[in-house]
Amino acid sequence: MQNENLLAALEQQRANYQALLMETRANQLLDQPAAAELLDRWREQTQGDLKVVSDKAKELAASAKSAIERNIKFIVKEYAEYYLLYATEEGDDSRPPEVFEEYAAIIRKKRRYLVETTLAEYREKSARALREVEDTFRAKFVGRLVGKLDAVRSKISQLNMTLAKHPFHGELYTFKHASNPEFKHIIDFAKACNSQAAQEVGGLFDPATNDPDNPHRKALDDITAALQDPKAAELLQDYRNFLVFDVEMRDLEGNRTANLGHRIQKGSGGENQTPFYVAIGASLAAAYRLKEEYGKHRGGISLSLFDEAFSKLSVATCHSCIEFLQNIQLQLVVAAPDEKYATMAEVMDTIIWVTREGGVVSVEVVQIKPAMRSMLRADNPYRLSTGAGKYIYEPELQAPSLQASELLAAVP
Repeated sequence: MQNENLLAALEQQRANYQALLMETRANQLLDQPAAAELLDRWREQTQGDLKVVSDKAKELAASAKSAIERNIKFIVKEYAEYYLLYATEEGDDSRPPEVFEEYAAIIRKKRRYLVETTLAEYREKSARALREVEDTFRAKFVGRLVGKLDAVRSKISQLNMTLAKHPFHGELYTFKHASNPEFKHIIDFAKACNSQAAQEVGGLFDPATNDPDNPHRKALDDITAALQDPKAAELLQDYRNFLVFDVEMRDLEGNRTANLGHRIQKGSGGENQTPFYVAIGASLAAAYRLKEEYGKHRGGISLSLFDEAFSKLSVATCHSCIEFLQNIQLQLVVAAPDEKYATMAEVMDTIIWVTREGGVVSVEVVQIKPAMRSMLRADNPYRLSTGAGKYIYEPELQAPSLQASELLAAVP
């Protein structure tokens, strides 16, 4: 009889536990997979000792109950403050609830309202703002960068076409450009943004930015970092930093003779300067937009000022330099000391002497006509030894052989 009563009590206890289990499983706040995983872990740790598992469960339940009580107090306090601040503004004239279940119901209702209305509206606005930011970024940074780099390449191509027609001291100069290795990944990203597959590239705020397999991740990271670093931003805003330049020299047969770095390292003082005069001349021609079309030169006054230039150049190189600048249709004004008169007279049309004695300044103008230039060149030892003089063309000089008296008469 006693055993039957004990068995009945155990059966009742089992039924109570079963009912509690069903009630717990029906609770929407229960994470059943996590609970099952925890139970399996406890069984493994205790080797199936249900008494130990039960004690662990009671201990965890007590801790959870204490946490729930603390959270309830916090929620009630926060909701009371919220009610005092915003209830009138929201048109809520009801009194605060008295039990937590009513608090929970109200909070769930407000949360659902926010998710379905206000947050949805802000989500749409955020997505629209993101698209606008990306469009602005692509237009102002990417588009501007690609446009500037294309303009540089086009300008260099035009300069090289001009230089190809005008040898300098027996050499043809060509400007070279290439992507700066330090910024090549950003150039590749900018090109991809301007391609037909631009939408697949990703943007600054796309989740794809964090993809380790994204080929443009480093570019996106560097651009994002530049938005917070003024110095880095300044580097990215100057398109000139994205390219590296060089000057290549070839002989008249097209054989490569040197580049800028080699010439600076191996050449003499004058030879070191010649590439820079070519660069200066080509840059001025580009600034004046000088062009040669159908055998005719087009451009403006193309005035170019040089103060004591060509000082380290030999006479021959100085003449080659000035004639090169004149050939690309630059009009030169050169300030030089007295001892350069003999050198400059061969290649200048007008020489103005400026002399100061005390407070008196006198000016004398000497015009060098073609006949005089021809005579000076005929006496130039360099031109006599190399035959360079015979290639100088003076359109105003009609008689190929003039007497010295006639030449002197040509000087005013």
